[in-house]
Amino acid sequence: MPTKTTNAVKRVAAKRPTKAPPPRNKRNGAKPEQRPTPLRRALDHKIEFLPPTDLTPYERNPMKHPPEQIDQIAASIREFGFTVPVLVDENNMILAGHGRHAAALQLDMPRVPIVRRTGLSEAQKRAYIIADNKLTMNTEFDWQLITGELAALKELDFNLDLTGFAPFEVEPLLAAVWVPPDVEGDGLSVSDVVHLAVTKEQFEIYERAALKMRKEKQDEKMTVGRCLQILCGSYLTKNRV
Repeated sequence: MPTKTTNAVKRVAAKRPTKAPPPRNKRNGAKPEQRPTPLRRALDHKIEFLPPTDLTPYERNPMKHPPEQIDQIAASIREFGFTVPVLVDENNMILAGHGRHAAALQLDMPRVPIVRRTGLSEAQKRAYIIADNKLTMNTEFDWQLITGELAALKELDFNLDLTGFAPFEVEPLLAAVWVPPDVEGDGLSVSDVVHLAVTKEQFEIYERAALKMRKEKQDEKMTVGRCLQILCGSYLTKNRV
């Protein structure tokens, strides 16, 4: 027969809260805890606003920002606004946006938008400062489209200086002929065309030769380029060059 002491122990044991079962994991079939992926963490940023005087440029930033470029960035900010935040680390050191920061100081802006990127190692910070500038350089313009856009902006009486192109760059672009009239219809693209600089006297000789070739071949639509190709080919064959 159980004693009173034994019964008391049982009653106390019954009143004790039972321990919660350990959380289930992959081994016991439960779904793993959902944690942010690296890409999700990379997108999880909020825009803050700080005085530009609170930001510290990276002292070894390899990208130079001459005064004339800062003037261009400042003019762009006046026209379009501060559209791209400055990227900083947890200590307000600039990782990307040194030019925009300098322009904000020049404009005496009370605050600028910033995005804070935390958790990067020292090596990652140094590498990113280089990559942010270099990656944007690993591309090229479609110059034919640029010419069309600049021409359209000029028609709209827009200040072309705000595009970042200097007048000495804009003038030859607007004067460029990307597909010469004498190659249209030959099935050539812009990448197939080679531009040659010739004098007016030389071009007149080409035109005379082309006129004679059209009559001989009875092809009034033959281009100057095609005529020159036939003439040069005939010369090379005749002289076995």
